Amino acid sequence: MGLIFHDLIKFDDAYKIINENMEKLSDSEIINLSEAYNRISAEDIYSKNNLPLYSRSQVDGYAVISSDIKDASYNNPVKLLLSGETFIGETPVNHPGSGKCIKVPTGGAIPIGSDAMVPFEDTNINGNTVIFYKSVPKFNEISNAGIDVIKGEKILNKYTMLDSRHIAVLAATGLDKIKVLRKINIGIISTGNELIYPGDNYIDGKIYDSNAMAIESELNSLNNFNVKKLWNTIR
Repeated sequence: MGLIFHDLIKFDDAYKIINENMEKLSDSEIINLSEAYNRISAEDIYSKNNLPLYSRSQVDGYAVISSDIKDASYNNPVKLLLSGETFIGETPVNHPGSGKCIKVPTGGAIPIGSDAMVPFEDTNINGNTVIFYKSVPKFNEISNAGIDVIKGEKILNKYTMLDSRHIAVLAATGLDKIKVLRKINIGIISTGNELIYPGDNYIDGKIYDSNAMAIESELNSLNNFNVKKLWNTIR
């Protein structure tokens, strides 16, 4: 006849008892961001930079002053002088002024003084003259600095378990280290007269302890624990 448990409590009540008898972990350590996956942040983190870091183009095209081509259409194309070209990774250049444009690649810094990008597809080029066939609004195809994250904005809450998305945002702001809660030391003790341990010679009537292996593997996958099986202490 199986063992019957007569005195049961609800899961929520059991969870409450556990929480009331646990001490909040406060010890912390500073680690490399590359080692932070699934670790728990020990402090709020605020961005030291804007994201994007600078205003950049969302297309391959030409940086213009939008008012220069406000009347452009296929029936009334507008011509601007091509006055230069920028490349990825370069600091922003100054736009030369009305009546001119600069070639900018996707991700390139927006020239200072221009206020819109026009994709190559909406233009044609003849020597040093670029022909524009449509008007565009201000900030067309531009990712302005700080549009995603403003300098000083909170980007991570304390006690957050870090995943790859958190790590990517932190890295994008220039962070290379982070303060996290220290790992919790956990010992696993399997009990039962029927148990033998993987690697031991089999004994009739016994079973190999697989539960400890499963629990250890699961805990190790979280990267928050120092796990040790305490088999030798009960042999």
